[in-house]
Amino acid sequence: SPLAGGRLADGYRPQPDDPERLADVHQALDRIAAGHGVSRSEVALAFVLMHPAQPIVLLGTQTPARLKAATRALEIQLSRPDWYSIIEASRGAAMP
Repeated sequence: SPLAGGRLADGYRPQPDDPERLADVHQALDRIAAGHGVSRSEVALAFVLMHPAQPIVLLGTQTPARLKAATRALEIQLSRPDWYSIIEASRGAAMP
């Protein structure tokens, strides 16, 4: 799931059973989103789209506004340091 089952979506409230590093990923996504003037969800989708394996993003929403917002991810150009900061936050370790 490109938004981790909704856990990376805007407005998500942390749950007791969330992965330990979720807060770190939120911080990285929020920092990058603020720099681009976009939402956390849009940055998360831009991250997936920038992956070298070129995955296809499938969204599980029927809300037209969310679908329209998701298309803005196509306009976000993440820098390599930003892209790697998301990976490092999710791994909990620096890249070699």
